[in-house]
Amino acid sequence: MTGASRPSRAIALIGPPGVGKTTLGAALAGLEGGPAEDSGTGLVRCLSFPYIDEQWVSIDCPGAVDLAQTTSDVLQIVDAAVVVVPPDPASAVLAAPHIRLAQDCGVPLVVFVNRIRESRGRIRDIVSGLQHFSNGPLVVRQVPVREGDEIVGAIDLISERAWRYHPGKRSDLVEIPAELRDAEAEARFSLLEAMSDFDEELLEQIIEDRIPPCDTLFSLCQRLLAERATIPVFFGDAGEGVGINRLMKALRHEVPTLEKTIERLGDSPLAGVFHAHYQKHLGKVTYVRALAGALRPAMPLGGAKVGQILSLDGAKGQILDEVAPGAVAKIVKTEQLNAGTLYDADGPVAPAQPAPILEPQASVTIAAKESKDEVRLSEALNRLAEDDRALAVSHDEDSGTLMMSGQGDLHFRQVADALKADFGIEVTLGEPRPSYRETIAKSVDVHYRHKKQSGGSGQFADIKFTATPAPRGSGFSFEETIHGGSVPRQYIPSVEEGMRQGLEKGPLGFPVTDLHVKLTDGQHHSVDSSDIAFKIAGQMGIREAIEQAGSVLLEPMYEVSCHVPDSFTGALNPRIAVLHGQVLGFERDPDHEGWEILKVMLPGQSLHRLLGELRGATQGTGRYVARFSHYQEVYGREAEAVLQQA
Repeated sequence: MTGASRPSRAIALIGPPGVGKTTLGAALAGLEGGPAEDSGTGLVRCLSFPYIDEQWVSIDCPGAVDLAQTTSDVLQIVDAAVVVVPPDPASAVLAAPHIRLAQDCGVPLVVFVNRIRESRGRIRDIVSGLQHFSNGPLVVRQVPVREGDEIVGAIDLISERAWRYHPGKRSDLVEIPAELRDAEAEARFSLLEAMSDFDEELLEQIIEDRIPPCDTLFSLCQRLLAERATIPVFFGDAGEGVGINRLMKALRHEVPTLEKTIERLGDSPLAGVFHAHYQKHLGKVTYVRALAGALRPAMPLGGAKVGQILSLDGAKGQILDEVAPGAVAKIVKTEQLNAGTLYDADGPVAPAQPAPILEPQASVTIAAKESKDEVRLSEALNRLAEDDRALAVSHDEDSGTLMMSGQGDLHFRQVADALKADFGIEVTLGEPRPSYRETIAKSVDVHYRHKKQSGGSGQFADIKFTATPAPRGSGFSFEETIHGGSVPRQYIPSVEEGMRQGLEKGPLGFPVTDLHVKLTDGQHHSVDSSDIAFKIAGQMGIREAIEQAGSVLLEPMYEVSCHVPDSFTGALNPRIAVLHGQVLGFERDPDHEGWEILKVMLPGQSLHRLLGELRGATQGTGRYVARFSHYQEVYGREAEAVLQQA
């Protein structure tokens, strides 16, 4: 197979902010010396570049956890991910969410410790910190060569060859320093021992003290990465250009081929869309990777026809006639293609292991600064939500205010920036108000008569009922014990309907809930009674009952599951207390090593503050999922503050 006909390979660069992912992508693309096709939107940056006899694409993903859905969508369609980490054991926890996400997506993972020449600690300590958060074993593939505290080179543990770094230039092949031979042999044995857990032949060779051939070991490395059995660890310095060629050679030899990626996805999708945005004068622009075949304009994809195809280099705006298998390009004016989705010719294809869709963690109110943009705002938000699976748009059930729910402040600012840049809509974001309720304080008996006469047929309805407080969460219930036809059967549903309408807003200004009504007696008029008369009687009667019984303010309570690295559980407890929450307990996360799930009961008025406290206590790594639990009474100054604000 010639180089020109080989499918392109694709990797994702992931990791926390500020670790050098963009620098690494540029360093990889510059190894062959040629210019790379470059395209980015602020959320992702794609580089297409040649290496030896293949074409590669690196996709630089956002580091902020608020934007993790974008990373999840990218991970679904790449052949492997490289998680970039700093050379500091204490910072390993910052990479924990990214390791977790890659493993949830089922994508092969490689670790690259960047800025290694700044490190004064041991590689094994860095790896140990990362291993704490990995479901699979990390295997160190290199040993550093030091002069004093400075790392000046590396020894490859598979080929047993050593290189000396020359920042900005190619490294020199050198002899393994004599003082490192024992350390190298020990590290190599540890590597082979870890790999032998997944290969019986290698285990047999180790037991018999035979030296396995390098070619055999390299092939085994390739298989173990494809099977996600092990996670190889390399190091270097992207800024100085050292260790980059070794990493790229390992990626070229060991990263699964496009065919293996398609097998992992299942159902042989034609293409995968991993990002989309709107651009003035172009409309919707989707970033797509061709998978089980080439893509061409006007061919069927996702139940419609592919629009115009552009190369990654947006500055040149080159129009393409074809996207080769494995390659990445931009498609414009093809509205049916949405980010995070695999497609065949007829429509979406469900992947064998779907990329996670992150549940919303926070909500804000959103309004257009200019009233003329209100209608356009709702439409624009819904269009953005089609391609941002972590964004939800709704209306507050009490106030009717437009709301958006997502991953946090950075996510919301990114949406606001997109609305302004791509749709010309400036917005104001605000803090949502909890959905307070009220209920009655005691049981009351009510006799209400509705009588109206204004010429012609009048209105008459007379009802007697008892209103009683009900258990929390029971809502409104209605029963009748009418005897002798004092209230004709056909009018009883109208009484109930009127009462339900009367509960929509109580004396405190909130919907009324958790009460039971028993209709016991009443009167009717053969001429003036009607459905509307009894409906009005029910509505006004229940309002009178609430006034007599007195109102109690209820606030929503949420059961929250906080997913945090286990080293932060203790730091989170006092912050929960500040939010007037109650810790219910914690347990180890059964699906993710090094993570715990802290269960908390939290009042609704504190929910909007939880994300900030959680991120502050966990160095930005924690997440939570909140579920409404029940309503709880609020008394005293706290209730007065809520009512004053309302």
